[in-house]
Amino acid sequence: MSPPLRLDSSDALPAAFVARLARHRHLFQDHEFLDTVPESRSVRSIADDLEAYLKQQRIHGYHCTKEPSPGFFETRGLRPTNVQAHQAEFLSMFGDQFTADEVTEMKAAWEDYFERHGQRRLRDGFVWACLSRSLVKTSGTETFFRFFGGESIFMPLKQDLSIASKLETIGRAVVVEVALPGDVLKAGYEMSLAVLSRHHATIRPDAYPYESEARLRQMVPPTDIICVTPLSEFQP
Repeated sequence: MSPPLRLDSSDALPAAFVARLARHRHLFQDHEFLDTVPESRSVRSIADDLEAYLKQQRIHGYHCTKEPSPGFFETRGLRPTNVQAHQAEFLSMFGDQFTADEVTEMKAAWEDYFERHGQRRLRDGFVWACLSRSLVKTSGTETFFRFFGGESIFMPLKQDLSIASKLETIGRAVVVEVALPGDVLKAGYEMSLAVLSRHHATIRPDAYPYESEARLRQMVPPTDIICVTPLSEFQP
């Protein structure tokens, strides 16, 4: 099986698409922002065809998190978020590192944030991943590497100094690289936009870069874990 496509690789834009884009070079030269270029009907058609192509591929993704123990993700894969199950598992594994009062505070904060304010329904059932490698080491991922447990655990607890400091000491910050089926990904920006953005930069160096992240509603099995890299060793 061929390796999954990296959206920031030249392999993500097949030669046939490069040839089709060549006749529209002037449009890419004239626009700093790529999302105005596809207003051209011809470029929009190319972008739609590229998106359809990418959905037929396996896509290289990056999940930013903390690993509780070596080999955890290689053995278990990535599971869709289940807020209540993740909280129960967390307390089973690490509850003894917190005082009884802190556990009570955590449960109350979780109940208020996820249940009373409805945040659980926005998170349950999803696995999230960066599709652009350049997104991994940014301000948007910092908290996932800093605090253990994912948003199901740390989101309403970041301002509690005692609890937050303990969440920082649990686990090891890692980047879980995964192979994802393109046809089930729901991307923030279309995958084709990220690929065309790289092409745009070869024509106009000051072109605004578009990066992509995505969610899917199914687990990533251990067989689709490419590698798990400590954050300190990850090269953007």
